[in-house]
Amino acid sequence: MVRRSYSIFSIVLLFFLIACSQNNEQQAVDKNNQTEQQDSENSEGKKDSLSSDDNNSQNNAETLDMSNKTVEGLPDTYKALTSKPAGPHQELYKYTDEAKRLEFYQDKLPILPENPSNKQLDYFYQEILKLIQRDFNGPDKLIDNMRFQSLGSPDVEDSRYQFKENLNIEIILDASGSMDEDVSGQTKMEAAKETIQSFVQGLPEKAKVGIRVYGHKGSESEADKQKSCKSTELIYQISEIDQRKLSQTLKGVEPTGWTPITKAFQEAEKDLKDFNGDRNTNIVYLVSDGIATCEGDPIQAAKDLYSSEVTPIINVIGFQVDQKGQKQLENIADTTKGIYETVENPNQLKKEFDKVKEVAQSWEDWKDHSETKISVKDTENSLDIFGYITDEEGKIIDERMQAESIFSAYWMEGTMSKESYQYLEEKNHTYHDWIVKEVKELKSELNNIREKKHQEALKALEEKYKNNTKE
Repeated sequence: MVRRSYSIFSIVLLFFLIACSQNNEQQAVDKNNQTEQQDSENSEGKKDSLSSDDNNSQNNAETLDMSNKTVEGLPDTYKALTSKPAGPHQELYKYTDEAKRLEFYQDKLPILPENPSNKQLDYFYQEILKLIQRDFNGPDKLIDNMRFQSLGSPDVEDSRYQFKENLNIEIILDASGSMDEDVSGQTKMEAAKETIQSFVQGLPEKAKVGIRVYGHKGSESEADKQKSCKSTELIYQISEIDQRKLSQTLKGVEPTGWTPITKAFQEAEKDLKDFNGDRNTNIVYLVSDGIATCEGDPIQAAKDLYSSEVTPIINVIGFQVDQKGQKQLENIADTTKGIYETVENPNQLKKEFDKVKEVAQSWEDWKDHSETKISVKDTENSLDIFGYITDEEGKIIDERMQAESIFSAYWMEGTMSKESYQYLEEKNHTYHDWIVKEVKELKSELNNIREKKHQEALKALEEKYKNNTKE
């Protein structure tokens, strides 16, 4: 009886244990499912959080919905390439901190989907180039530079390019609020002041200099616009250089307001009215970091100055300008047959003023013994051509490597697949190999005229490229 009771108890206990085991297993399964669900939710939440963070960090970026996007296509002629405006972020290539570069680009570029189409990648590459585009120049820029450097040659037909008894240089300097922006550890205005002071130190004793500023009064507010747009002042009268006085004068200029370029040109014509082009070689340099923001037509104002009895040479420097600003400043230079150059840092700004310094030194030599300098001019074609080609080749290398560094950073960070990276890498190499080929062809053509006399070479270049630009 006892044994039977024990058997019954054993059977009941067995059923109980089996039931508990099954219940525990079910609880374990439920718990695992719950854990997996929580993990999944946490993972999704994390993704959403990351996506939200990305969107916050990329608050200026575009999502890559191609329904409202256009892939413009890459340039297929050198002329088309040179018409592309310089990108605003070439200097970022110099940063050594890859994380900093990546963060910056992610804020500026559209967000790629996980598996982008070729069309989306083409658009992405197009937007990269807009940020880092180098300022490629066609042979017409070489011609403009050669013409400027040929100042003083007796073979020059345009009288404004012939040396006269006096040399006068007026610098029209942007003092608008944007000149307070940082560049290479100092403000643009500080860099411009240092460059001007260094420039005048190397000028001939008898050369005269004037400095006019604009946009240096009021503020960038709408309330101060009228006041600021009237502000332009000849802070250093056109005269022989007094280094101490000039330095003190520049110290008092602070960038504050709007950008009245038109008024600055109109007043510059008055500054030079006593320096008739018959007896004076007059050179005007406009230094600006952006488009005119006040009323008037700066292109027409520059043209009026160019056509006046002052007969000046007008050159323009764009100091870290955006695309709209570059377009307007280029038009000013083109209208007045002058040189336009974009500079991104103080060193490049200094190089542009060094060109004027060389011309001034040539003028001083001409005053002393003109024939010697003219004979040297005839040997400079090779250097001009070499310098032009070297600059273009350097731009190709820099642009190619900067583009490569961008999508390489995306891939290494895990925000771009290997396939997308390889597609962009091949596209980048193919495009820049084409530019290399174009420059080699230009080099071959230019080498055919390098042994000519300076003016003969200049004339040959003008006939080939100015009148019939290579497509």
